[in-house]
Amino acid sequence: MLSEILSELRKSNGFINMNELGRRMELERSTLDGMLDTLVGQGKIKEVCDNGTACSSCAGCGSKCLNASGGIKGAKTFIIINR
Repeated sequence: MLSEILSELRKSNGFINMNELGRRMELERSTLDGMLDTLVGQGKIKEVCDNGTACSSCAGCGSKCLNASGGIKGAKTFIIINR
């Protein structure tokens, strides 16, 4: 399943929000969250702001950041590190 998530990220040019990924894969957000955390821990993806910069606490992004502003229904956004 983790490889399928990476495949979906590749299809999206390496950048996708959690809600869109869940919709495409037909997975509940709670299920997907744990898998995304695993991929982040493995260094394969990272959480980003909507401008593609690394997300640590959205301190520098302000209201322009999807995550700071709640994104699309509060969706986290991720980018693939190794394509």
